[in-house]
Amino acid sequence: MPGPTHYDTLQVSRQATGAEIRKAYRTLARRYHPDVRPGAEAELRAVIEAYAILSSPDRRGRYDRELACGAAPSSTPHPTAGGDMPERARTMDVGVVQAPQTFSQLGILVLDGSGSMGEMSEGKITKAQAVNGGVREMLTRFSVSRHKRNFSFAVVTFDGRASVHTPLTPAAEIDDNADYDPMRMHGGGTNIGAGLREAKRIAEEFLHTAPEDIPSSVVIVVMSDGEDGDPSGSLRLAEEIKKNPSITICATYFSQVGAVEPGAQEHLKALATSPATGFKTIYDAETLRKFFIASVSTGTNLVIQ
Repeated sequence: MPGPTHYDTLQVSRQATGAEIRKAYRTLARRYHPDVRPGAEAELRAVIEAYAILSSPDRRGRYDRELACGAAPSSTPHPTAGGDMPERARTMDVGVVQAPQTFSQLGILVLDGSGSMGEMSEGKITKAQAVNGGVREMLTRFSVSRHKRNFSFAVVTFDGRASVHTPLTPAAEIDDNADYDPMRMHGGGTNIGAGLREAKRIAEEFLHTAPEDIPSSVVIVVMSDGEDGDPSGSLRLAEEIKKNPSITICATYFSQVGAVEPGAQEHLKALATSPATGFKTIYDAETLRKFFIASVSTGTNLVIQ
């Protein structure tokens, strides 16, 4: 008899949405927490492994194809009593062992909401929809991480003007089910400087009020898909921001395969503190999520899955 599928483990249907999978994961993670149910390590391990597969569009797609073929999926967990929890379970912590706060890092996402973000991306969704999914998945990873006490987030969206979508919020309290579509209340031209200016204000306020007994830093992550309406102004502002050693700027260019605009690409690369490591051209939500996680984790030496 075949064992339970990951969907069985999370108690959701095979048509479950990402939000439904996240909700089920958190419910079961609390249920099998060692403080609530001692001896349930195998169940918790199975829940974590199931979420690791089903929360990733690529891995879920491969898993579903294996299920459809009737084969025993290679990624199906085989929980056994006893033994240590695997490394992935430890790094995708659900509150099992909360690490103490040793630093305070703020990640500010500066997201392009101009009209061109309504164009299609890889995966048959718009670039704005891909950003929404990438941001939500990224926030979920941080909100369940054992290191979440060290991180906070803010989200700024912009077209020709900027607005604060999400004010400074601790990772443990962030709403990973919110709508992070950057085109909401936008859809006009592109002025990256407007978004950077708002991010600079938030960053400086955060650093000014940060606790003195632990290191504090800010990572501003700029995402745009096209030319900047005021490139020289944005560059001047970025250089001003980068004078503060506690603030790092990372940037990503959201393009379409075969349609890269070299001018936009080079402009965004120039905004980054380290163009070699703090810039990436991306084409889909999954790559964007990974870039967000890597960027916000800059300088921490932590692994956030």
